[in-house]
Amino acid sequence: MLMHITPGDPVEMMIGDQHTTPEEIAQLRSELGLDRPLHVQFIHFLEGLVTFDLGRSYTQRVPVGDIIFPRLPATIELSVLSMVVALLIGIPVGIVSAVKRYTIFDKAGTFFSTPGGFHARVLVQPASHHLLLGHPGVASHRRPH
Repeated sequence: MLMHITPGDPVEMMIGDQHTTPEEIAQLRSELGLDRPLHVQFIHFLEGLVTFDLGRSYTQRVPVGDIIFPRLPATIELSVLSMVVALLIGIPVGIVSAVKRYTIFDKAGTFFSTPGGFHARVLVQPASHHLLLGHPGVASHRRPH
């Protein structure tokens, strides 16, 4: 699904600079199922999802499951440990913030509980204006001096 909304053609990206004929491109498109209607591709994806067949990687040309499943234990371990650390820090900070309302402890607890992306945005915005870079995240030209 994402391939249909992202720019570029996955087949052309896979082929790269290789000189191929239109017939070879059509054959590869057929092998990947990209010549089928979108709803048929989606149904095929859902069927594969139920059987843990996630398809083949376009870049590595191996089953996606062979890439994901070996890394799954480490991913789960990191997720669980990060949740434990977040709870071990978050619950005491929340309790202190609740007990010591409107103090520096409450303000610090509120600041550190705010998502990091918000802090990054707050810090990047003034820096980008100070350096005359324009709006962060949007391509812009430098302002003339």
